Amino acid sequence: MWLGRGRKRGVESRVRNLPIECLCAWPGEPSEELCASVAASGLLRPLVVAPQGQGYVVLDGRRRYHAARRAGIERVPVVIVRLTPEEAAALRRWHPELDACEGATSMRVLALLEEARRRGIIDGEDVSRLRTKAEDEVIASIAEIWRSRKERSAHPPSAPPEPNAGERRSEPARSAANGGERQAVERLEGMFASIAVRGRINGAEVERIVQLLVRRRQAEPDAFIEWRNGLPLDPVARNALLVCKMSIHMALGLKWTPLQVLRMGVAGLLHNVGLVALGWKPGRAEGLTVVEPIAHVDAGARLIQEARTWGFQVQSVCLDHHERWNGKGEPRGKRGEDVDLPTRMAALLDSFALLVNPWAGEGRAPREAYRCIEAMTLAESLFDPGVLRAFAMHFSKFPVGSIVKLPSGEIARVVGPNPIDPARPRLRILEPEAQRGGLADLDAPEDSCEDLSLRWEEPAVS
Repeated sequence: MWLGRGRKRGVESRVRNLPIECLCAWPGEPSEELCASVAASGLLRPLVVAPQGQGYVVLDGRRRYHAARRAGIERVPVVIVRLTPEEAAALRRWHPELDACEGATSMRVLALLEEARRRGIIDGEDVSRLRTKAEDEVIASIAEIWRSRKERSAHPPSAPPEPNAGERRSEPARSAANGGERQAVERLEGMFASIAVRGRINGAEVERIVQLLVRRRQAEPDAFIEWRNGLPLDPVARNALLVCKMSIHMALGLKWTPLQVLRMGVAGLLHNVGLVALGWKPGRAEGLTVVEPIAHVDAGARLIQEARTWGFQVQSVCLDHHERWNGKGEPRGKRGEDVDLPTRMAALLDSFALLVNPWAGEGRAPREAYRCIEAMTLAESLFDPGVLRAFAMHFSKFPVGSIVKLPSGEIARVVGPNPIDPARPRLRILEPEAQRGGLADLDAPEDSCEDLSLRWEEPAVS
């Protein structure tokens, strides 16, 4: 690409991440499609900049620069060219006519790497290593990595299929989905153990776990959320799994794109990864009185940044999920919309998960936990009221996954919200056996129903 000629002028051989406030560029109006892509995936191609005064001027990528500013991205990848102001101005004028074929080739290389990374064939380290190679070398390297990983695993990663509304899943599909969740749990344990020892995140493995959970949600949406702690996981991994599943459920309910759903699931899975790096274990206390060290947010954000797999948004969720709507959170006291939307969602979901499945001691039933979150939002302004409304709409006020005993004696699972009245969600009958599988609305007053979510066990199938 045209940077090849620039090496004689002092082009750095590596990509740096610089604060976007250090950069300036000529005016440019990015398209809505570019803005949406940058907001979802970050900048996939580095900007080319030259020093100017106390900062840098953008030589190549001004529309991507303006899209990144509009998306609120704080740091962007750049390649620095050491030029005089006169050379920079001349190079900026020449650029539209320079090496169109080489530019197209470089874009094909980046597209190949991004698609391979998205499918889990390569990880962030592979992308950094291969992005400077020729197209033929990149294709050969990706194929070699794929063959070696295929030999080690009988389940090569692939992108999650699009959900098909109204499609009825077969029993083999449901069994495969259950197996996928078991595999996700096993991978999660192994991944956290590796992070604790090596101090590094395998981005491809994280996305593989989230993809397995997305498939489970698509195959069995009714049974995806389970509030009872029935998994042999340590408290940090258990919390990460629950917040990840809640994030996936809410993102799908909000009709986010598959990539946005994947990123939200990754953010939910890694929001407390700093606790793993610090080797933290909860002490003997009850509920939210067990306070994790706030230093874990910086430790986790550093691990996510070093993985070089996702944009700043996943890192932001890790950094700011303890911030609060009223500005009284930690560690930086951010207020309101100073915290981005996915992070405000993760803050509420994490607090809800800790009420139901706390670090230590007995948890609250999901309905009681919702009332606590509602009171924290309306009376104390701890959470975004808009996020609370979205939670009530997509989880309902009797949260999806709850097991309830009706006044008439039936036991049912909450499978979805009622769009007309979130307090009266849709139910699927579990007992008695004669009515099993039937759908109904919660007609009885919610306070007359007994919440069995944390103690009911589904009978074994004979």
